[in-house]
Amino acid sequence: MFDIYSKWFGYSLIGILFVCIVDLGRKYVLDRNMIKVDEMIIYLAIFAGFLGVFHYLFDGKCRNPMQIKFKPMIYIFLLAIAVYAFNISFTKSIFYAADVTWPVIMISLSAIFIYLYSSFFFENSPDFNWKILLGIMLTIIGLGIVSIYSNE
Repeated sequence: MFDIYSKWFGYSLIGILFVCIVDLGRKYVLDRNMIKVDEMIIYLAIFAGFLGVFHYLFDGKCRNPMQIKFKPMIYIFLLAIAVYAFNISFTKSIFYAADVTWPVIMISLSAIFIYLYSSFFFENSPDFNWKILLGIMLTIIGLGIVSIYSNE
């Protein structure tokens, strides 16, 4: 059983709020043709970059990049590429989807892969448990059922 008063749970709830704002905000702007999809991708990345620089400059705890070893910085750079690629693919998926819930459901399938990979290959993750995998799969199946029947 998890503790709903733990920090990870609170931050997860905040994360849910921001994911909803981002996903619904993208769909709203794109559905109203306020901006082209590629422009949205570019400007989101530019503004996120400015926010990152601002955060770096005013966060007294962040080390200078020259103080960090090369290998972790390469990993961070590759993760940044993955974040940018995700931004491109997800924004385009939202743009082309009639219902914003379809891309979100597809993205939620990542929970299966993340659980499997982390339980088998990450030392600090709990060992694999079929019941947990079944629960994740049932949640995703439930989202699919809700989406299918919400259009009727």
